[in-house]
Amino acid sequence: MERKGKARTFMCGYIKPDRIDDALNKKYAPGDGSGQVGWERHDMSKSPHWCSELDTIPDVPKNTEFWYGTYYESFVDSLAGEGTSHWVLKRNHKCVLKDGFNCVVRRLHLFRFPFDKNIIAIELDERDADLNDLTYLHSKMRDVSSYGWGMAGINGSADFFEAIQPLLDMSPEGKYTDWVDTGAKLKAFQIVDTDDIDNGLLYELGTMSKIGVVKDTTDSDSPAQSYYDSIMAENTVEVFRNWSMLALLDTVTVVGKDFDKWMFMWAASYFRMIYIHALYQKLCLFDINRKFRDPGVDPVRLVDEMKDIERDYSFPTISYNFLPQLIYEKIKHGLEVDREREQIHGYVEQEGKRQEELRAKQSLESEKKLQNSLTWLTSLTLGSVLYDLTSLFFDIGDKGGSYRITALAVLLVLMTVTALLFKSQIIEWIWRDKRK
Repeated sequence: MERKGKARTFMCGYIKPDRIDDALNKKYAPGDGSGQVGWERHDMSKSPHWCSELDTIPDVPKNTEFWYGTYYESFVDSLAGEGTSHWVLKRNHKCVLKDGFNCVVRRLHLFRFPFDKNIIAIELDERDADLNDLTYLHSKMRDVSSYGWGMAGINGSADFFEAIQPLLDMSPEGKYTDWVDTGAKLKAFQIVDTDDIDNGLLYELGTMSKIGVVKDTTDSDSPAQSYYDSIMAENTVEVFRNWSMLALLDTVTVVGKDFDKWMFMWAASYFRMIYIHALYQKLCLFDINRKFRDPGVDPVRLVDEMKDIERDYSFPTISYNFLPQLIYEKIKHGLEVDREREQIHGYVEQEGKRQEELRAKQSLESEKKLQNSLTWLTSLTLGSVLYDLTSLFFDIGDKGGSYRITALAVLLVLMTVTALLFKSQIIEWIWRDKRK
């Protein structure tokens, strides 16, 4: 049975900063024929959202004070403070994909963060969509490795590529694969509005599977019951009867009814504020984790970088309200942010112990060198005294026994000092000689 719905989807990736500044100065013709437009920096102090079609909704707040009433000020500042910015490019490109499936590339987004980390998002508006086509096309859109040959030959994909060309202009090497620094595919934040809500549909949309595959246990793609139960128990948010959310590593999916009047909250708040914040943490942790395995990178510098990131972006609590906090925790769990952080903390602890052992070894070696130097100086001083005594005896006419005795004493002292200095090497040599 065909199941219909509409969706607002954000396909997210990462991009390096090499060509961003130049690309932000370019202008492009949107698909609605309204004339060339450029990238616009979104200022949260003037408007908390970028969705121009929502400006007519009377309850939508018009300034950033709204966020301070919902989220902790430090959390808001981490997204809108120094070193961060949000850029939006209007596209409104209509793409007819797969035999009549209507998709509009509404906007392109660029989120800039400290440490040269940048997140991109392709905002899709999908109306009157067959949900089976939706999961199929979303799975194709996520796979940027297939973009070079037309998303596996999907009809109308040329319109899609034209719509996202401004992001390709930012790519360091001009390749779509530049966008997937932490994996092989884009990540997706999906807001799906449909009348028929059930957990099976939530799972199918979230995993981009065939619709109905959960109930049809004869299908080879049907999930094992234990896996399905585990995913739904650990990764879902169900608070109200009219919607539910599934947060996985690669997708966050919200399924509900009558989302038009709540789209501001899901797009401008839960996606823009919570998901982007968690995604930035994931990007930073992934990058540090990878560098820890590079022998050419200074681990001390990485530890300092991680401390700076944790100070500014690691928040156990972000909101005065329970729902944003619950969604934040579940999204972080799906992205495995805390798990990766704990792993890096383990590396940091190991590195700290290694550095401490290295310093102790270096200190011991320095102390040993100092002792050897003092021993040599002492022996030389003693030898000098004995030599002076010998010279004295020789000068006063004792050219017999006293001279020879004194010379023998000097020789014995030097041999003793040498034996003490190289005791370990001598013992090792004797032991190796006996073994032969």
